[in-house]
Amino acid sequence: MVDDTPPIPHGTYSGYVRHKCRCEECKEAAAAYRRSGPKSPIPHGKLSGYTYHKCRCEKCKAASREYLQRNKPSREPKPLPHGTWSGYSYHKCRCDECVKAMRAHARKQYDTHRRRPREPMPIPHGTTSGYRHHKCRCDECKVAARADDRQRREANPERYRDYRKRSYEVNREKIAEYNRRRQDDPKHRRIKCDAQQRREARKRGAFVEDVPRLEIFERDDWQCQIPGCLYPGIPVKLDGRRTDPLYANVDHIIPLSKGGRHERSNLAAAHFRCNVVKNDRIEGIAS
Repeated sequence: MVDDTPPIPHGTYSGYVRHKCRCEECKEAAAAYRRSGPKSPIPHGKLSGYTYHKCRCEKCKAASREYLQRNKPSREPKPLPHGTWSGYSYHKCRCDECVKAMRAHARKQYDTHRRRPREPMPIPHGTTSGYRHHKCRCDECKVAARADDRQRREANPERYRDYRKRSYEVNREKIAEYNRRRQDDPKHRRIKCDAQQRREARKRGAFVEDVPRLEIFERDDWQCQIPGCLYPGIPVKLDGRRTDPLYANVDHIIPLSKGGRHERSNLAAAHFRCNVVKNDRIEGIAS
């Protein structure tokens, strides 16, 4: 097969530019051509003399000005395209036709790019995200959230201590007012007493069942169930001070210190005074 490729003309400008040869001879020829400048004379009085040859004589400047004046674009304002999307978005027209066209265009874009509704993600029970992101309040998610908070506090005790201190200093008046309202609320007092009893049972390692105190009082008909009651026939009461002898208490029939459990079958209604006198006895108040 015969090779018809023409030979590279070394030592010429075309060898450097057209044939992409980078030998020393072609490089010298290209450098000499650039130094010699344009071969054709500058056409004074024409647009190419001003733009291509970079001549700034009066004739070339006049030719450039004449060309720009001749090809100057018309500045007549274009009519507003009423009833189109561009009339509303580009020309800022707010006529009824343009507003209607804008709404139709937006509706069309929404229908075109509307996504299919996604199936709801199942709640990951027993995780922190289930409690905080999915707002699940089941027992598993609550336990996971408490464990995560406890781990964060144990990892950064100084940070949490400083945060609580700053928060208390900033909101001292609000916290005091909130505590005053909670102390006067009988519902909060019952909840606080329930939590305190569960906490004491948990400290002793006893079984703890979530039993509302009000349920125990209603079951026992608001009567003290301790044998040898000091106020027989007088019902327990929730109004008044907590140190009132007749104030309603929940007594553990088998005390926690002797292996009792915090459950319905081991709880009974009692007067405050009777519960204090009984102490940790099983048989009731000593005669």
